Amino acid sequence: MLAAALVVAAATRMPIRSEHLFSWDSVNFALAMDRWDLSLHQPHPPGYVGYVLLGRLFQSGGADHNNALQLVSTFAAGGAAWVWWGIARRLGASSTHALLGVALLLSSPLIWLFVGRRNLRARHAERAARSQLRAGSRPIASIATPDRA
Repeated sequence: MLAAALVVAAATRMPIRSEHLFSWDSVNFALAMDRWDLSLHQPHPPGYVGYVLLGRLFQSGGADHNNALQLVSTFAAGGAAWVWWGIARRLGASSTHALLGVALLLSSPLIWLFVGRRNLRARHAERAARSQLRAGSRPIASIATPDRA
């Protein structure tokens, strides 16, 4: 499932990626990939160590700053989709319904924007979903019915 989510995220995002860094934040992330200096806001505080290190990892594989950060965001979207599927299954959804949820997530204009901007929002979506999964979500029916608790 993870591989399929990553392939779908990459296949739908990479062909339409921009050739240039999108925003001030993405420029500061790119600068931090070369030189980490929080006093110069490279990147802006609190630093986002993981995001910059993942960018450096892709950069060491031959990607330029822009594409390295695009790959980090694309993988985060794929990871969020995979975790989203896990949450749906844990809540009792069928595989079909879980895949429908993943399709809705990956087709969300907000997720498209976050991945295309090369910023942390795609990683935030992944981490939020992962936190929810770790929290041990229960189906709403079992929460609302005291005899099933």
